[in-house]
Amino acid sequence: MDVETKAPSVSLSVLTTVKDSQTQYGLRQDDYTRYRQYCCSRLTRIRKSVKFHHGKGHYKKRKLEAKHVKDERFLSIPLFNAERAWSYAMELKALLTKDDDSRKQHHLLRKLKRAVKWSKELHDLSKQVGDSRTQIEAEVYSTWMEGNEHIERSRWKEALGCHLRSKLLCEKLAEVSNLRDENRCKEMVQQLTQSIRLCKYHAKRQLGKEQMEKFLTASSALDSDMEQKFGVLLKEHKTQGSKIPVENKQIQLALEKASDIKTTLPSKSDPKDKLSTLTDLLKEYVKASSICQTELLSNEGAKLRTVNLDRKAEYLKLLKLYLTFQKLKFKLDRGQIQFEELLSQVKSVGIQAEEEKGKKKKKQTKVALSSVLTSLESLMEITQTLKLTAEEVKDNQTSTEIQGPYLCYRTLRCYYKADGFQSRAEFAKAYMLYQLCTKLAKDAIEASKEGYLLKEVENIAKELPKKQYKAHAMALMDQNTKENTLNKSVAGLRIEPKPLLERLGTFNWGSDTNLSEFPIKMKGAPAKQLYFDVAYHSIAFDSFAQRLETEKKNSAGLLSSLGLW
Repeated sequence: MDVETKAPSVSLSVLTTVKDSQTQYGLRQDDYTRYRQYCCSRLTRIRKSVKFHHGKGHYKKRKLEAKHVKDERFLSIPLFNAERAWSYAMELKALLTKDDDSRKQHHLLRKLKRAVKWSKELHDLSKQVGDSRTQIEAEVYSTWMEGNEHIERSRWKEALGCHLRSKLLCEKLAEVSNLRDENRCKEMVQQLTQSIRLCKYHAKRQLGKEQMEKFLTASSALDSDMEQKFGVLLKEHKTQGSKIPVENKQIQLALEKASDIKTTLPSKSDPKDKLSTLTDLLKEYVKASSICQTELLSNEGAKLRTVNLDRKAEYLKLLKLYLTFQKLKFKLDRGQIQFEELLSQVKSVGIQAEEEKGKKKKKQTKVALSSVLTSLESLMEITQTLKLTAEEVKDNQTSTEIQGPYLCYRTLRCYYKADGFQSRAEFAKAYMLYQLCTKLAKDAIEASKEGYLLKEVENIAKELPKKQYKAHAMALMDQNTKENTLNKSVAGLRIEPKPLLERLGTFNWGSDTNLSEFPIKMKGAPAKQLYFDVAYHSIAFDSFAQRLETEKKNSAGLLSSLGLW
């Protein structure tokens, strides 16, 4: 039997390639001639790279068919042919505004007709060879181009139908697109709404209200074939899970491997197998995030900044954030499994220590308790960072769900720290921590859902009152014993009547505690007399007016007598 080998579907993001080339090569400044020249040079480059020429030496037209198409470069030939014709038409339209010329008008219509022909050829090729997304985008482009021709020919009803169709497809396409393609679709929708308003105004005058409403309802429905295509796209989008565009092939491979490993997780019940799968999963995410980081650094290190580079940097930052979020989620799952194993070891060691009561077993319990505390602290750190990243990613569900486990980890940490203080005979600290643990346990039980952590917290909450009373009693007993020993030590002390500064020649090492006299004796010092300060304003002094006048007379010289001074 001969098995039919189906050719792999070619994918070309039509809207993104058109928009990027338009923004980079002239259409920001409405320079249609520059854009037309770019399209022409781009076509020659594509034809050379693909080796799809119209004969050597002598021109022999070669039609592009589905059997020739091997990759997306073949589909870009009709696309840029359509763009070249459209840009020429827009150039002629700009010239028509300056001077009315019927020849230019006919030339414009011919070019738009050529653009429609090339766009339809692109649509037909994508139907045969392209994937579902390429087919939809090609249809959007061809209907938009057809609508432009109808507007120039003043066929308002046909133009309205074409533009409504392309707008509907763009809106649906935006729902199942990544961030980059979603922005392109939204820009296209904004562009189409302006032309739809113009078409509606003119078509209403031709058709009337009732017919217009019927026409609008008919054009707002999708075909069964188109619904199937959108269904395929929706499935792909759901399986990908993220709306961030991933261009790097190494990151794509790492994410595909991660998704394959993720599917095997629910089937594994043994904790060791789960741990191994989670470590493999984390390796893939770490690999993807490291590649993403290197790309980001190379992007930031670029000397010449362009619009595409800035946009790529934004997408890479979002991808990095998404990868860290996923990494932390699986890190938390792995840490929880490790913590469960450690806790079971601590419990088993504690039971053996109670039965045997040896120094080695006590040391083992201390070591186990310290390892449990370190694992709980690391889990608390992971939960906090995960909450922050979830808020950045705008995943409200995980940010609310993670509050319960965080409180559980905090209560368990508090409880085992209190146990550690009690084992070291620091009963006051243990009592304070047990009190705090009761409050935390209530909050944890309210916030968390059913699971292993909740059971542990509930078990702790039952044991807490006993341990709290015991620690309180032991703290009081310890305080009494300390007070008794302190009184005995104070009673043995003998204080000398004279201070040490007065008897520097003799010093008794055992009893000399009185170094100087305290409090210090105060001596009276003579104060300043306030009489002169108060009496200053009431004393009458002699005037110096006469003395000043005599001095002025004596100072007048030769120049003053001549009248020059």
